[in-house]
Amino acid sequence: MISRAQLLAGPGYITFKTASWRMASDLKVMLKWTAQDVTDALKGPFTKVVTDRWIEVTGTPLYYDPTTTNGIFFPYISLASTPPGTQIFGAADSACSIVGNDGKTITLAAAAITSMPSLHLGTDRAIYGPITIIGVPATGTDPSTATSFYQATANWLSNSFTPPAIPATATLARQKWSAVYGADTGWSSFQAFKGFEISHELKLKWHEDNGQRVGATLAGYRAMCKCQPSANTIDQMATEMLFAGTAGVGGHLVASQGQRYSANSADLIISGASSGTVTLKNATMESGEINFSAEELNQGEVTFITNVGDSSGANVASLLLA
Repeated sequence: MISRAQLLAGPGYITFKTASWRMASDLKVMLKWTAQDVTDALKGPFTKVVTDRWIEVTGTPLYYDPTTTNGIFFPYISLASTPPGTQIFGAADSACSIVGNDGKTITLAAAAITSMPSLHLGTDRAIYGPITIIGVPATGTDPSTATSFYQATANWLSNSFTPPAIPATATLARQKWSAVYGADTGWSSFQAFKGFEISHELKLKWHEDNGQRVGATLAGYRAMCKCQPSANTIDQMATEMLFAGTAGVGGHLVASQGQRYSANSADLIISGASSGTVTLKNATMESGEINFSAEELNQGEVTFITNVGDSSGANVASLLLA
């Protein structure tokens, strides 16, 4: 029989980029690697060799905080401030600590966010989706060094624990949200049956040294929004999704083949009933559905996607959070 002292459990929080935040779900730290088969002509694959190693941290933040944590959670939403080619781990290492409620701590030597949280703008669940943080070897270190990836507290059961404070600007942000998109009838003010889902099209390029990932650069970013409009008529849906003819801002592939999305774009501005504004800049309606069903509502799901760049060709923000 094992000693009950060996039954270790407990939640924790993350400290990263000068902020600590509480979680809506459990944190998970995974030591991961890739391996290649070694093949013998007589036996086939008979073993593997490790080629790359990294640490992956996943969890779901709880509080929506436009002042403190949003700038940390969403580092790539503006190509004006973080242009393509930016080294996401930076020239200097950024440590990330996972602190358990009994004081046990794992600190990643060099960390960066590689998957930003999605946003659910509605009343029925938490506003943030999961976040992913990746740890690589500290800059300039041999990955075979004991502390090149992370350090753990020596005695996990004898450390103090102080829960992170909740920032004064933090909210749950569970509320009704309404949207404005252009000036067309039915779209200049509308809501969504199941809220608005904001996701990210993030492209990263990983860079390796002798097979070991050591960093990544930003290759591109666009924001997307999906929703099921609640008050739009079939005519209003169809008008906005015309394949031909003249339509207002945001029509789906309006006028002709070969037309660029940004020729029919507008800001999609989604505002909370109490607080908060999420803006998809230069957004185009990319797809839409009209249902004819006894069970499904006529108003189907529509998708918006941002266009990067303005008329001058300069990089601009794709997503604004306030």
